[in-house]
Amino acid sequence: MKLIKEKKIRIKNENDFLNGRGLVKELAEEIELSDLVKTKITTASSEILRNMLIHGKGGVIIIRIIEKDNKIGLEVICKDKGVGIPDKELALQKGFSTNKSLGLGLPGAKNLVDEFQLKSELNKGTVVKLMVWKQ
Repeated sequence: MKLIKEKKIRIKNENDFLNGRGLVKELAEEIELSDLVKTKITTASSEILRNMLIHGKGGVIIIRIIEKDNKIGLEVICKDKGVGIPDKELALQKGFSTNKSLGLGLPGAKNLVDEFQLKSELNKGTVVKLMVWKQ
């Protein structure tokens, strides 16, 4: 895997959230992802960033343009140092919520991207990796 470009933003508030989401869209446009894929990665990133603000008390988003096997892709990594997710399998089930929402955030984000990775440790934080490939 070859790293072509990387941008990083600390997420502490709503403004940072908007800047992070905007940067995902900007890099998606830079590699000329289709409108559909661009919308999917931006929406998935928004869901994870929102969770990061609400549950993780902020964190960092790293957006990378990468190349692998002659394909170009966009990787979005969201890291927080929140309380973590006690039951990752349950959290990925449609309808599960810890804050009276619809419970579509994590499972929805997972369904929107080509690759999804969730790592979480109690009292240490959560890392979510989203990946889309240019068709």
